[in-house]
Amino acid sequence: MKNTWLTAVVAGAAVAGVFLWMRNRNRTASIAHDVADAAGETHEKIRKYIRKANREARKEMNHASDAL
Repeated sequence: MKNTWLTAVVAGAAVAGVFLWMRNRNRTASIAHDVADAAGETHEKIRKYIRKANREARKEMNHASDAL
C-alpha cells in the first residue's frame, strides 16, 4: 500500500511539473519574442541615427573644405 501511494505521489508531481512547464513555456516564448522585437526596433533606430550622423558629418566636412 505504501508503494502504491509513493508511486501515485511521484506520478502526480511529475504530471504537475509537466503541466506547469507547458503553461509557462508559452509565456516564456512570448516574452522572448517581445524582447527580440524590441531589440530589432532598437537596432533600426541606431542604424537610422548613425546614417543621419554620417550625412551630417560629410556635410560639415564639405563646408569646411569649401571655406578653405
